Amino acid sequence: MARVLLKPYLLGFFAFLLLLLLIYTFSVQSSLCICRKKWLEKKHDEKILNLNFYYKILNLVCEAKTPDFIVIIASSAVNFDNRRVIRNTWARNQSIPIIFALASVIDENIQRKIEAENRKYSDIIQGNFIDKYRNLTYKHLMILKYVKDYCPKTKFLLKLDDDVFVNMPQMLNFIQNDLQPTFTHNVIICDPYVNSPVKRTNSKWSVTYQEFPSYQYPTFCPGWRIIYSMDMVEYLINQAKNKNVKFFWIDDVFVSGVLASHLKDVHKNITSLTMQHYVVDSVLENKTSYTPFLVASAFLNPKQYGPLLEVVLKNHPVQSFKYKLKWLN
Repeated sequence: MARVLLKPYLLGFFAFLLLLLLIYTFSVQSSLCICRKKWLEKKHDEKILNLNFYYKILNLVCEAKTPDFIVIIASSAVNFDNRRVIRNTWARNQSIPIIFALASVIDENIQRKIEAENRKYSDIIQGNFIDKYRNLTYKHLMILKYVKDYCPKTKFLLKLDDDVFVNMPQMLNFIQNDLQPTFTHNVIICDPYVNSPVKRTNSKWSVTYQEFPSYQYPTFCPGWRIIYSMDMVEYLINQAKNKNVKFFWIDDVFVSGVLASHLKDVHKNITSLTMQHYVVDSVLENKTSYTPFLVASAFLNPKQYGPLLEVVLKNHPVQSFKYKLKWLN
């Protein structure tokens, strides 16, 4: 009789032990998460020029593997449609990490939408500076900093704006076969501007003498599409930490020009591999053949991405560009 009465007590005792074990496991996991979060916050609370910088949203996309290159797209916080179209067209089903770099917004409703978007896709990083044109330098440097800190073994960074179409099959071949193994160091690849005059009046990019006292910019890359070798990413971030470097709000001039101004022959020209607006319009209207390309130029209408991708996949075999670029040979 005692044995029969003992069984319910034993069951209750073991159930209690199991409950304690579950509580302990949950507590340990929670503590580890809190410790990791605090470690990340401490690691991120650093200076970018004159800004005490940290990430409001962070996704670590290079932990599982080391890609040959990573794509980071500078995107305005409110450009939800651009990001959606990119995910559904040229960035779809890619083996290369592709993420969006955003700044902060004051509107809480927009921030909640961004956080919901990130929960769905896990492909956003967001800095603590406000999303406005004159803060693009912070965004550009945040992109470089992210790659340096969290993808240090990758070979290249492809930095884009969110109104650019990328021919990803061709881009993969270009980086993996044309650039490697010879051009994995000391290159900033773009459509470089050389001896560009500083605009003083009547322009979106008007600059005062106090902001930039020279009358001519150093060679720089327009920021809508730049390929950085990893050593250039590290070099430019380190240059930005120099106390003698003064903040300048035109990000492509500052990052790819001013910070790189002491280097020789690092800007490599791929203008011939860019599909211009009028060519895009002609290709989509007539479905004609066209010169192979890496990217279609900035300020495209996102509605063109889908049809352009269809044309690329049907009519554009991947090929080497060594025959078109003298510096590759």
